[in-house]
This record gives sequence, structure tokens and C-alpha cells, in this order.
Amino acid sequence: MKIASVTYLVPSTALLAFALLQCSAGDEMSPKAHTGGSSGSSGSTGTGGALAGAGGSTGGAAGTAAGSGGAAGVGVTGGAAGAGGSAGGDTGGTTNVGGAGAGGSAGDGGAGAGGAAGSGGGAGSGGTAGTGGASGSGGGAGAGGAGGSGGRSGAGGGGAAGSGGTGGTGGAAGTGGTTVDSGTIDNGPAPATYTDSKGVTWKLVWHDEFDGTAVNTANWAVQDYCNVQNGELQCYHPANVTVKDGVLTMEAREESGGGKNYTSGKIMSRGKQSFMYGRISARMILPALEGMWPAWWLLGNGGSWPRDGEIDVMEARGRVPREVEGTAHWGSNNTLSGKRYTFPSGQDFTGWHVYGFEWSATSLSFYVDDAPFYHSLSQPMDACFVGKAFYLILNLAVGGNFDGFKAPPAGMAPQKALVDWVRVYQVQ
Repeated sequence: MKIASVTYLVPSTALLAFALLQCSAGDEMSPKAHTGGSSGSSGSTGTGGALAGAGGSTGGAAGTAAGSGGAAGVGVTGGAAGAGGSAGGDTGGTTNVGGAGAGGSAGDGGAGAGGAAGSGGGAGSGGTAGTGGASGSGGGAGAGGAGGSGGRSGAGGGGAAGSGGTGGTGGAAGTGGTTVDSGTIDNGPAPATYTDSKGVTWKLVWHDEFDGTAVNTANWAVQDYCNVQNGELQCYHPANVTVKDGVLTMEAREESGGGKNYTSGKIMSRGKQSFMYGRISARMILPALEGMWPAWWLLGNGGSWPRDGEIDVMEARGRVPREVEGTAHWGSNNTLSGKRYTFPSGQDFTGWHVYGFEWSATSLSFYVDDAPFYHSLSQPMDACFVGKAFYLILNLAVGGNFDGFKAPPAGMAPQKALVDWVRVYQVQ
């Protein structure tokens, strides 16, 4: 695909920017590409570049019904073939259509802070649900056992506290929030509803908690191809994608095959699950090594890229573990708009974090751990992000032009991108 021109829109403030998203006739979808290197320190994403294509064949299993707050959608016809895949002709998958959505920064239910230190005693007192609170029970290091359950839904009592360790009953998790860096897997149920800080109630319409022993093929197609683009160095193989103990793992390995020196994993929901509007997020851990390019993104069902749009919820450069980026792509010339997010001191993407966005007929708002870092306003009606469904993609690429074609160091150990869950909420 030839890129005629690229327009980059830089947000004017640290938390809020508006970019006009406009869709017109464009090229056929081609797999993921950024022609720029790393983003500038101003927080803008890499310049230029056609982003991401789909690869693999379309699926056919039916998706879930439409969520409350929007009319039930019709089956989605598979789009044009991605790299190494065949054109989709199936009409599998139900499009979930959400309400208008209010945008904003509310998390997937609460944000209780938990305490900083335990009060001693026996085993940590963490539970699966509590009332959060602004502080813990005080005291010095806990004298109890191995610690509470911590995780996403703690009671102000979870966390990694251990016997005489870093704390007792305190923890990082609050009332069903999505607190990060707990060091635990969130095996609790997805909240059916939650009310955000604006008083808007959201309803869970679809989710995958990866609780089985294999990828759920009603939701995802595991990719198997070597015809990657963007200067990437890997083949995608099903053997590199596993599900165990409530976690999806995509593993990059240094091994030859298919004319490549690396293999890795990729899944996508094309032809199986697609969504229009809502709050869509995934809880992930990313690998910190030069040459790693993890991505969590969506493509428009129309199959023509970039005309039908792309939403990069999260992309990261493995050598820069304190930064991720969120970007939207649209238009025949691959106009793009996005911003870089920098983690607070002491945090990086090697801990559990929630990467998501809120999408309505008027806006896209990107966030990390309920902290909004970029807001873009789309053109009303007939824009590629308005009234059209998108499907989901998760992958771990190696090398590529997103970070200036940097390869991993020779003899690298296997690198893993972990996914705890993917959830879609829509306004009731």
C-alpha cells in the first residue's frame, strides 16, 4: 500500500486534545506499519506509517448478543484478507452495539486505595471484594503468612503482604477497582455493572477471562502465518499462544522457520466478535526487552485499511518499559492522532495494568489504569468511527518499524506478553 501523506495531530494539553477524524476512500487493508521511530518527548506518537493489518482467516462462530444500551447488531461479514490469511466470507459474529457513551476516566468499578501496611496477625486478610478505603489498617510489617489475595478486586486487605514482609493487611486494591502492580492474577468474576465517576452506569456485554485451557475459538482465531509486514522479524504460530491459570500468554522465541529467525503469537476476533461503542479494555503484562512490540488494537470490519479505521489501544517498545502509546488511524492517507503515556514513578508495563478506551459516536478517550491520557473528537456521522463495528487484536511482534527496526539481542530468552482478561462494557 502506498501512503500518500501522513498528518499527525499533537494534543495541546497533557490530558485533553481534540482531533478531527475523517474517513474517505482508501487503500486495501495492509498489515501493521509505522514508518516513524519513537515518539518525541512531547508525547506524540511515531509519525507516519500505515498501521496494522489482520492476518489469518476469518472465523465463523456466533458472538454474544448485543449489549444493553444499543440495538442488536447484525452478523458481520469478514473483511479483506490480512497478511497470510484468506478473505473472509463468513457472516459469523454478532456486532454488539452500545449506547452513546459518556467518555471519561472511570474505571471498571471503583478505585479504593487500600492501606500501606499491615497490622500483623496470621495469613494476609485479603479477600475478593471489600469496601476499599483511603488507608490501610496501619501498623508495621505484618507478622502473618503469605499475604492476602490482592489483585483487581481487593478489600483494602489484599496485596502481596507476607510474613514480616512488605506489609500485612494493606494492599493496592480497593473496591472492585483495577488497581495495578499487585503481582497477582485477577481470577475474580467480571463485575456485571459499574457506575463511573460521572454517574454513568455501564453494563458488561462481553468478556473473555481466559479461564480455560485453550483459546476460546468462539471469540478468537489464533494466527498462523509468516507473511508479516512493517519489517517485523517473526512468524506467528499457534504453538506460541497458550492459556493457563486464567492467563493468555503470547510468547516470542528466537527460533528459525518460514524464513524468519523468531516466532510469536497473535489472536484476533475478526468474524467472531465485533463491537460498536463502549468501554473496551484489557489487563496485561508486557515484556521489557529491546525489539519487542506488543500491541492491543482494533480494526474496522470493512476490511479496507486505513479507510475503515484503526484504534491502537496500546502499543509499546520493549526497551522503554515506562511508556505506552494510544493512537487512532483513519482516512485514505493514514491520518493519525495519538499520544504517549508515561507511568508514574516506580511503575512500568512489566506489572499488571489495564489498557482501554471509551468510544462513543462523538469521541475516543484512551486511558491506562483509569487515568485518561488522550481524548480525540471524531467527526459526527459518516466518519469511520461512527456507526461501524470493529474487531479485536492482540499480538506480540518482534522488531519492526515502530521502534526503528531494532532487533532483540542475540540469544534472547523467550519473552511473554500476558493477558488476564478482555472486557467490553456499554452504557445501559
